Amino acid sequence: MALATVTLLVPALPIEVLGNMANVHWFALWLTPWLLLHSPRTRGGGALLGIVALVCALTEIQTVLFVPLILWRWRDRHGWAVRAGLMTGLVLQLAVSSARPPRPTPVPDADNVIAGYLVNAVMTLWWGSADAITDTVVLLGWGPAALALLALCAATVLVLRRGTPVQRLAAGTFGVASVALWSAALLLNKPAMDWTRPDTASTRELTVARYAVVPSMMLLAILILALAVLPRRKGAYIAATVVMAPLVVATVTSFVPDLTSRSAGPAWSSELRTAGQVCDQDAAPETVELPISPPGWTSRVPCDLVEGGG
Repeated sequence: MALATVTLLVPALPIEVLGNMANVHWFALWLTPWLLLHSPRTRGGGALLGIVALVCALTEIQTVLFVPLILWRWRDRHGWAVRAGLMTGLVLQLAVSSARPPRPTPVPDADNVIAGYLVNAVMTLWWGSADAITDTVVLLGWGPAALALLALCAATVLVLRRGTPVQRLAAGTFGVASVALWSAALLLNKPAMDWTRPDTASTRELTVARYAVVPSMMLLAILILALAVLPRRKGAYIAATVVMAPLVVATVTSFVPDLTSRSAGPAWSSELRTAGQVCDQDAAPETVELPISPPGWTSRVPCDLVEGGG
């Protein structure tokens, strides 16, 4: 039950992902390792999960990161459909994929990738909001982030030492995948964001991006797995309470709608009406560029598909 709540209660989710079909692929990415770690009880159940795995792979190319998990319990025939579904989806992805257009922004340096990971994947779990994270870094530096990361490392070690084989595999996979997914997002997309320490006289806020969602989900899952294997000692319970109490507060208080870079528009409906007027002209173009958020982005739409056009 606790692991299921991760899907809805990670503090980074309301910022841009919840209520946005364009970002549903993050949930497919989060689901994929669980599909591969699970052992279906029947062939029919495995077949249904195989369809789900196919959809996940067709939705999110980054599921390729979890391909090594197909070797887990390889001889379990009930899980073959899941592996086949994942691999089929990835092959189809590669068959239809095209080269990404180059972005003018520079590749983030290592310091920015690390700082961004601490802010987005680690600190969001305990601080929740970008405001709180920014104030903490300005006043106290990166020490609190290092303590939070240390708690996550300790939780990972605990699961690796005391967990069942599947729990150990999950903890190791989530730790590696969390770092890999965040780093890949920055190096491939090259967002114009800077997570270096803000100046105390500056009003610049450290950004929490949508790339934070799955990496932070995986870190939170490690913490929950650690609670499941926690030694039955008073000291262990006290330590767990100290670590988890602020996390619970941040999770609950962050579950609210939030403004994003897309909140101010432009609205698709109004832009579509303007496009309809353009496409109704005698010398109408074949396509029309509709401005979308974030600023500077456009969507090319054929006039034949625009209401009133063609």
